[in-house]
Amino acid sequence: SSDSKKETSIYTSSDYFTAIANGDTATANAVKEDLIKTAIANGKSREEAESSVYSSFRTACRDAYAEGSLSRDKAMNMLVSHGGMEANDAYWEMKRFDYYAANGTTEGYSKYTTFHEAVRTGSNLKAVIKEYTDHGVEKKTLASQITSYYKPLYIQMSKSERAGIKGYLLNAYALLGYNRFDKSKDIDKWLED
Repeated sequence: SSDSKKETSIYTSSDYFTAIANGDTATANAVKEDLIKTAIANGKSREEAESSVYSSFRTACRDAYAEGSLSRDKAMNMLVSHGGMEANDAYWEMKRFDYYAANGTTEGYSKYTTFHEAVRTGSNLKAVIKEYTDHGVEKKTLASQITSYYKPLYIQMSKSERAGIKGYLLNAYALLGYNRFDKSKDIDKWLED
């Protein structure tokens, strides 16, 4: 038909969060289904519709957590049970929430900041790597983080700065299971690219 009127739900995405926060799972499920049904009627796929509901829900969780009306444990549980997240993803999402609570924004946040810092200083590196690998991050992902984060910085550094950090980079690669000698050659090649 030529009638392009958008379907609208009687609910808003915050109604989903409110129902969950109040422990009213039946209402929450009805709200979620209605929001999804409405989005599908407006041309979204079911996957896109669910993703949108979960995204709004996570934002509501983040805001409630930041203002102190939602405990860390409850927020974490809600992300897993109603936010469409696996436990490991929820763990990192809570780290993002912490950053938001401290800074009022997620601008500048990176899941890997703690790792980059540990590589740069060498302090707590083993424990930091364990935290990442215990929460779903593969060692090869961490190794590629070293390369993607440090290569551009390394290229810009003076010879003495490079000498100062190269050992830290090699220590990190070694703790991730890589051969120091091979990685040393790889780092030298960064300057040839």
